[in-house]
Amino acid sequence: MVYVSEAHPAGTKATRGQKISLVDQHKTLEDKIEAARMLIELDSEHQTFTDDVNSKSNVPILVDDMEKTFQQAYSVMPDRIVVFENNHLVYLGNLVNQQITKGLLMTDELRGWLEQRFAKK
Repeated sequence: MVYVSEAHPAGTKATRGQKISLVDQHKTLEDKIEAARMLIELDSEHQTFTDDVNSKSNVPILVDDMEKTFQQAYSVMPDRIVVFENNHLVYLGNLVNQQITKGLLMTDELRGWLEQRFAKK
């Protein structure tokens, strides 16, 4: 997973006036790294994410640079899943705005792709 930026930073209101994030917009790369670490801590019960880029059992969280190189290269905002395997792009999901398209999650399309890709033959 690549953490690119805070979509709804603290102090701003998201769609329909809901307050979503407690994280301020990042001013430095260190701010972004700290936000990514917070995601790992928030997920500690499920242990999905890790900061270990060599992990084989957890999803590593990487952090985009302050110039938003990854975000711009793959047009990942508002929501898009991109999967790399062995340093090659193997899946580029459709752009999804989960706040506008109710009931549609960016993981729905990915789930179908994973099931098809790893189906036992």
